[in-house]
Amino acid sequence: MVKVPPEKKKIRLVLLPGLDGSGILFQPLLQALPKEIPTTVLSYPAIDMHIADLALWVATQVPKDEDLVVLAESFSGPVAIEWLKTRPKSVVGAIFCATFASTPRPFFMKLGKVLPLSWMLPWEISKIFRRQFTLGGQATEELKQLSDQALAYYPHKLIAQRLARLREVDCREDLNRIAVPTLYLQASRDWLVPGNCARPFLERIPNCKLIRIQGPHLLLQVCPREAADAIRGMIREISLGMD
Repeated sequence: MVKVPPEKKKIRLVLLPGLDGSGILFQPLLQALPKEIPTTVLSYPAIDMHIADLALWVATQVPKDEDLVVLAESFSGPVAIEWLKTRPKSVVGAIFCATFASTPRPFFMKLGKVLPLSWMLPWEISKIFRRQFTLGGQATEELKQLSDQALAYYPHKLIAQRLARLREVDCREDLNRIAVPTLYLQASRDWLVPGNCARPFLERIPNCKLIRIQGPHLLLQVCPREAADAIRGMIREISLGMD
């Protein structure tokens, strides 16, 4: 009798959203990812939560019986670091995209103080400002509308509260406790997160790799195919290492 080897478990990709917290903006990436990669998108609760509390919440939402690669976009970088420093057994890899381990000063310090006022500006003015800083000048009309939809998902006050949370962030020391294979996706034209924000990841996480993609801060949305290729390569490398 010929024994059939058991089917190999697939690695699940878990997506942690940016500042909007909805997960809506992952749609372009989901369309570009290979269908054979099972993917879970998390949407944060519609309340103001400390970064550490968000990390605890994430831990309760992910499967415990699957191998996971977590992808943290922008705002979620510190959330993922807080979670990963506990070395959850199910996580076999991490991807950080256009994010940071400490406040990318002076931008967030200043913007966090004036953001509530910015929402009082005429909608068209604030919309043009936001699109330019996050999407760059080459986004499609469809992507612009998706961005507007994501920002309207939660009250603007909550977005401002999340931004204010980032003024407290400094988890660079916790990067030393991340022991899984790690990839940092950097946007070449990121006006919000300076390029030097990648340095702590590369210096403190063993064998952390950097892939720089030509695009703005919302890299996964404007350049989904390039990002999907990098993600697929990372997952394949981890999978081969588990054989």
